[in-house]
Amino acid sequence: MKRARGKPPESPLHPSDRPTVEDLVWLAARDEKKRGPAGLSFAPVYSFTAAVAHMARGQERQSIIDALPRRDSGKSEEWNAGFDAAISSFIGVLVRRSMI
Repeated sequence: MKRARGKPPESPLHPSDRPTVEDLVWLAARDEKKRGPAGLSFAPVYSFTAAVAHMARGQERQSIIDALPRRDSGKSEEWNAGFDAAISSFIGVLVRRSMI
């Protein structure tokens, strides 16, 4: 049978003739250097994700604060001061948690 002109033989390469994985990685890196930078940056993606996470934490805080029990009327000044201190410390924990 005659082979088509310019076409390589159909037989697979011998294992010793095949490039190693390391060679393929170096070839890909060299090709990428020839092409130049792709112009991709993950900074905008990170910025968007951080902003969405910050908004979600803010909404979470607001929903927790909205669900807090209201101070009952008719309680003593001391009880009111303790309730306000407990709520303030709770809000402080929420704010510190949102900064993480």
